[in-house]
Amino acid sequence: MGLVGVVSALMSGRLTGAIGPRRARLAILGAHALALTATLSTLGTLTWLFTTAVGIWVVFAWALNLPMQAGTIAAAPEVAMTAVSLSISGLYLGTVIAGALGGAILDDISASAIPLAGALLLAFAWLVAAPTIPPAPTVERHPVG
Repeated sequence: MGLVGVVSALMSGRLTGAIGPRRARLAILGAHALALTATLSTLGTLTWLFTTAVGIWVVFAWALNLPMQAGTIAAAPEVAMTAVSLSISGLYLGTVIAGALGGAILDDISASAIPLAGALLLAFAWLVAAPTIPPAPTVERHPVG
């Protein structure tokens, strides 16, 4: 996991620098959903095939942090540390909710439904993140005096 995390950070950093944080987030969210769906299709198959699918999925799972933080900093550069702290807190809250949802799915449906639920939620996140938000209107400032 550590090696995959390093590869993910390098990949997402280059991608974010090349196409910007918003486009990088959308690309990674979409690839994350597709990779999780592919992982789901390898359940019950050969161990090496499943392990490879999980490894590819983990690349995208780890890759999202950098473009999220870059976008947060770009949106609020004057309070970057506070904004990133709140963003990370939201990420941790989402992790808690995902754990509770996964536990409920495990209890009420089956373990094999968890990746499908995750892929559907990632697709939903992509749809929510995809619309372009118009830039804030600029305010013309005049010097005082």
